[in-house]
Amino acid sequence: MHVADLLKSENVHITIDEQEASLDDVFPDSHQYDRFGFIVTEPYGGLGASLLIQAAIVQFYDILPERRDENPMYPEIYMFHIGGKYGDHSSFDFWPPRKEIFLDAGAPAEVMSALVDRGITRLVLPDGAEGRPDLLQNGASTWADHSAATNLFSSSIVYDPTGTTRDADMTMESDDHTFEANAEWTLDTEIILSRYRRDPESVYRPGPTVASDIDRWVETMESREGEVDQALAQKLLAQRRQTEGDRIVRRESFRRIDLDETFRLLAGL
Repeated sequence: MHVADLLKSENVHITIDEQEASLDDVFPDSHQYDRFGFIVTEPYGGLGASLLIQAAIVQFYDILPERRDENPMYPEIYMFHIGGKYGDHSSFDFWPPRKEIFLDAGAPAEVMSALVDRGITRLVLPDGAEGRPDLLQNGASTWADHSAATNLFSSSIVYDPTGTTRDADMTMESDDHTFEANAEWTLDTEIILSRYRRDPESVYRPGPTVASDIDRWVETMESREGEVDQALAQKLLAQRRQTEGDRIVRRESFRRIDLDETFRLLAGL
C-alpha cells in the first residue's frame, strides 16, 4: 500500500470542460464505500488511464484518511482483463492478486456480473465498439445483475490506451514522478525484482506490511513474467519517458458517459 503515502492530489492537475476541477468533480458524490473498476482489453492498455487509476486511489484515501494509517487498507481498485492476461498491475496496488480478474471476451453478461460481484460503483472502460444492450441479458436472471449494476454505478468514464480519448471532456496532467513510477514498475518489473534479489530488505514496506508479504508479491510478479511481450513493454516505457525539457509530463484525456452508453460499451466487450 505504498500508494497511500506517495500519491497526493496536489500533484495531478485536472480540467473538466476546460475549467479547473478537483477529484470531487471527477468522482461526484464520493463516499467511503466506492469501489473502482478498470476494464482493460489489450496488453498494458490500462496505462492509458494511469493518472485516472491513481486519482481514484487518492480519492479512496482522501475520503477516509484513517485508511492510510489508523486502519490501513489497500485501495478498493479492481482491474478486469477481458480476453487475455494483459500484464501484472500490482505496482499500482491492484493487490491482493484477487484484485485482477480475468474474463473471456464476447461474454458481456459475465463481465457485468463480475462488476456487480465486486460492488463496483465507479467504472472506467476503454473506448471501443458499442454492442446491443440486450446481450447483457444472456445469462441466468441477468435482469437482476442489470438492475444491480444500475443501482451501483455512480459514474462511468471512458479512456483510450494511447492516453488520448476522442471527444474528451476531461484531462489530467502530472509532472510529479510519483505519478509515473507505478507505470514504470509495471512495464519494467526488473526495477523491483533486481532490487529485491540484491537486498530483500531494501524493498519499501509500508504500513503493516511484513517481509513475507513482499516475498509473496515478488513470487506473484515473477509468475506473471512473460505474460506480455517484453519488446512491447520496453517500447511503451520508452514512449512514456519522452521528455519536455528536463521534465517528464504525463497527459491523459477522458470522456464522461451516462449509464446508457456505459451499458452499450459493456455489451461491445
